[in-house]
Amino acid sequence: AAFAQPELLTDFYSSAIDAKTTATKTTRFATFPDYLMIQMKKFSLGDDWVPKKIDVSIRVPDEIDISDLQAGTGLQPGERELPEAKPEATPKVCIDESLVEQLAEMGFALEGCRKAVYHTKNAGSEAAMAWILEHMEDADFDAPMTSESGGSAVKFDDESISMLMAMGFSRNQAELGLKNTNGNLERAADWLFSHADELDTLMESASQETSAAGGQPPPPP
Repeated sequence: AAFAQPELLTDFYSSAIDAKTTATKTTRFATFPDYLMIQMKKFSLGDDWVPKKIDVSIRVPDEIDISDLQAGTGLQPGERELPEAKPEATPKVCIDESLVEQLAEMGFALEGCRKAVYHTKNAGSEAAMAWILEHMEDADFDAPMTSESGGSAVKFDDESISMLMAMGFSRNQAELGLKNTNGNLERAADWLFSHADELDTLMESASQETSAAGGQPPPPP
């Protein structure tokens, strides 16, 4: 069947080499249906794009063996499971302190100003002010922002989190996916979908690790 033919992927991310490479994708049946409908196309298109009927007879056997189209269980001979992508350390926060002071002079909380400058990548007072107005009602707006070594994880880009939430994941799940892929949105989405059945367990483990490190565990998803 044409759908079962191998498909070449030229932009596949491999956790084995931590880079994009080429890979082969194949499609198989996990289970077979009770009834299998097969359409016989007894026509072809001519050079003038006019369909022409093919006058041939087709012998249909009483039994059809399609076992080669069924997916195997677990790893197959010659296959190796890709390693889990290792989370990398959160990059050091680089903040323009002069811009922070400029915003703080307007009457906003100092830590909230630092977060605004960080999340807008030092893009200027206008972008930072827009971020403040959008997040100033957040419960942790004026909470200290430090690196993970200081006991409190730096938040990921809000746009990336929003895009993952639009795919059906909770905010905590989106942050977990970004954490495990060094903030890479494309890899985070792939990681979340591939771990969809075990996200609750992974969230609980991450919460326990955070508590053991002295931080505050995330709220339930």
